[in-house]
Amino acid sequence: MLKAHEPNPALAYDRHWNLVSHNALVPRLLAMADPSLLQGTVNVLRLSLHPQGLAPAIANLGEWRTHILVRLRRQAEAAAD
Repeated sequence: MLKAHEPNPALAYDRHWNLVSHNALVPRLLAMADPSLLQGTVNVLRLSLHPQGLAPAIANLGEWRTHILVRLRRQAEAAAD
């Protein structure tokens, strides 16, 4: 499934937003982030919204941030996790 998204980057994450798999294009995307955000378990939510992560490269950051935080709120309410 991830390979089918090429030539676009695609990644898979678990219910805690931790990166579990990705296709061959994701390392190029991750190269834009501060290396400290890539140590240990990579949290996709943090990576995408952090000022030293991918946030500066997201053209519609305000819309993306709203979308992702609404989704996170719904997830927390549904799972109480």
